[in-house]
Amino acid sequence: MPLIPNFETEESKRGYYSLGKGYSFIGSRQPGGNAEYVVMPESSCFILPDDITEIEGAFFEPVTVGIHPILMAGGCKDKNVVIVGVGTIGMLAMQSAKALGAKTVTAIDISDEKLALAKELGADYVINSSKEKENQEIEFLEIIKFDQLILETAGVPQTFKLSLELAGPRAQLALVGTLHKDLLLGYKEYEQILRKELTIIGSWMNYSKPFPGDEWEVTINLFRNKKIVINPLIEEVVNSDKYIKKVIGLNGYPANGKILLKWD
Repeated sequence: MPLIPNFETEESKRGYYSLGKGYSFIGSRQPGGNAEYVVMPESSCFILPDDITEIEGAFFEPVTVGIHPILMAGGCKDKNVVIVGVGTIGMLAMQSAKALGAKTVTAIDISDEKLALAKELGADYVINSSKEKENQEIEFLEIIKFDQLILETAGVPQTFKLSLELAGPRAQLALVGTLHKDLLLGYKEYEQILRKELTIIGSWMNYSKPFPGDEWEVTINLFRNKKIVINPLIEEVVNSDKYIKKVIGLNGYPANGKILLKWD
């Protein structure tokens, strides 16, 4: 678990480990997994069960990122779950929601390729939001407009606004993606939150009490029961030399899938 909480804060004592001051984080605030050896406290070591592979273990953290807001929303059983943005986090959240009893799961993105994969991985509906709405999409929104849980995973202003537009009456909207641009909200857009009586859930990391939390136990069960498919989400497993070249070659843009570093 990359989070190193400050267990002495009142937030941590309440189980809000990522919300208190003084925490550290392996991979951003201190050196992370792109090294042959990493120093971390024992509390951040998550022991994989014998029936979970190392490759599956590499996906535990991103899987728990999607499960965290689902648990904060009281679960997703019998809800119409909408995933806005199906990158790696979105694809994993989509599969998790399906496995955890969602009534329907919808994937929304601007990439036909990603949406085709989402359909293959179990999405009931897929919508390309960059194309003009067709009648069937409008009908679809009527079908799923109640008991909605929307997970915004893309982290761009447009997808937040799209999520408000898609939301039905008293929908839950969980914000998972991190914005890197200013969000300018018009009064009409803000009014949608009021008029629809939306519940907005902010999601920061993936932990609960007792540390690291139910998110990680749920993830064990999902992998153990073969509910998460990861092979299509892996671009390549490479050694250290090739890994460096692959990451530099991205030039700051996202990869098509996860590039996994395996030490020789």
